Amino acid sequence: MPGLRASRPAFERPRGARPDGTVVRSGRTVAKAHAPDADPRALAARLGIAAHPLLHGILLPPLPITAPDACLTVTEAGRALTRWPYGSPVPPDDPDAVPWEDTARLLARLHSVGLRQLPGPVPPMRGPAKDARALARLRTARASAGGPPPAPRAPRAAAGALSAAAAAVERAWALPAPWARDEAPPPRAGTLCHGDLRPARSPCRPPRSPSPRPPPPPAPWTGPRPRWWMPVPG
Repeated sequence: MPGLRASRPAFERPRGARPDGTVVRSGRTVAKAHAPDADPRALAARLGIAAHPLLHGILLPPLPITAPDACLTVTEAGRALTRWPYGSPVPPDDPDAVPWEDTARLLARLHSVGLRQLPGPVPPMRGPAKDARALARLRTARASAGGPPPAPRAPRAAAGALSAAAAAVERAWALPAPWARDEAPPPRAGTLCHGDLRPARSPCRPPRSPSPRPPPPPAPWTGPRPRWWMPVPG
């Protein structure tokens, strides 16, 4: 059309988005359509915890969708939708940039929050179950590619055609306790935890700049504003 010129698309799909959880970005906002089997009630509880004042500066706070206190909506097809402020992720090609120390501090603060002070009931941690499903998908993909899944402690020489990355995952999976592999109940259920913590995905707060775009709202807490946040599992 006359008067229009090609420009960068208004929406983009951030790196790492999966088919079971569609993520799109527009400016400084990220929208996520959660997996079809996601429990809206459990997700709403997690969103309520992330938005609680005690978690400000620890978890990435969700953005309202339909009302100031409504951070979740459900489509006619049953998909849960949420909105989040955008933060720059750790570059995948720079493992030394992972903020281990900052993540440890945030995790310690998260564990110190009392469950009785939060809106409940607090959903159980899903990390072990999600990891077990991910490993099952890896083994299924390996089997469909023409090779049987290896034993957890298979020596490197016996790995055969297994890629180095898949072999490393299998060796690492054999190390945690049974409950961490979703093979037994957890030993304690009275501590607030993340459940899907991956430091390499911890978003960095966008820096202030003279950009014409409006800056993200300040975190309403009294301590120093953190440079890193932990994303909410879901």
